[in-house]
Amino acid sequence: ITLANILRLIGKKDASNKVAEAALFVFGDRSLNIWINYGHMISSDRSWGDLQTLAQRAHAFELSMEITPLIRYWEALIAWNMDRPERALKIFDALVDAPPRSGLLRLHMARGLLAVDQAAADSLVKGMNGTAEGVQLYWQQRSKETSSIGDLEGFTRVSTLAYESNPRDVTHMSNLSAALLLQRNEPEKAHEFVKLLKLSNPGFMPFRLNLALSLIQVGQIQSADEELQSIAISKELEGPILEGDYRLALFELAVARNSSEEIVTRYRELRTDHLFPETVQWIETAAASHLENRK
Repeated sequence: ITLANILRLIGKKDASNKVAEAALFVFGDRSLNIWINYGHMISSDRSWGDLQTLAQRAHAFELSMEITPLIRYWEALIAWNMDRPERALKIFDALVDAPPRSGLLRLHMARGLLAVDQAAADSLVKGMNGTAEGVQLYWQQRSKETSSIGDLEGFTRVSTLAYESNPRDVTHMSNLSAALLLQRNEPEKAHEFVKLLKLSNPGFMPFRLNLALSLIQVGQIQSADEELQSIAISKELEGPILEGDYRLALFELAVARNSSEEIVTRYRELRTDHLFPETVQWIETAAASHLENRK
C-alpha cells in the first residue's frame, strides 16, 4: 500500500490501483489496514462510485475482521459528497455512539470526520490511549489547528481531551493551562498546572510567562511583578510572540493594580495580532474607561 500511495502521488493512478489490488488479493482477508488505505486513496480522488464498489466487496469479509464500521464510514462519505447530508450525519452519529474497537480505524474515521463535524471527530478519539503515537499526533495537530484559526472554544475542548488522554504529557498540560488562562474561569487550576510545568523546565520562557499570568489571576500581584522583572532582566524574549505575550502580562498586571496611567501605557505597547479574539475583546474592555478618561 505504501508503494501504491507513492505511485498515486507521482500521477501513476493505474499502476497504483494494480499494486493496491494485488495487496488486497493477498492480505485482504486479514488486514484491515489494507482496506483503510485503499479506501483513503479512492476517496482522495473523490471517486465515489469506485468507493461504493470497494464497500460492496468488503462485505465478504465482515465475519473475519472488524470491517463493518469502515463500510459504514465509506457509506457516510459517499452520502455526504453526493448531497445526502442527512443520511451521512445519521451514519456518522451512529459510529460516534458505538465506535469500533480498532484504534487504527477510529483514528482514520476521526480524521475524515473533521471536515464534517470536528467535535464528533474528537469524540471518536476521546478515551483512546494517549501514549499511542497516532493518538498523540492527532491531538497535537488538533491543538495547532484550533489555535491557528483563533478558535478558543475548540482549543479548550481539544486541550482538555488531549490532557485527559495522557495527563503526563507536558505539551498537553501546557496547552490546557494556556487555554484555562485565556478562558479566565478556572485560575486556581491553571496556576497549579503552570507551577508543575515550570518545575519541569524552570528556564523555559513560555512557562515563565504563563506563571506570571497565573499569579496575576490568582491575586499574587507582587510575585507576578517579581517574575516579570526577572524575565525582563534575563533578556530572553526572542521572537515577536514571546515579546507579545510579555507585553500582555505587563498589561494584565497594570489592570490588576487598577493603575490608569500604567494601563494606558501598557495598552499602547501591546501586540494583538497573535492573540485569540476573546483575549483582544478582554483587553479592549479592560482598557476602555481608562482610554476614555485620557481623551
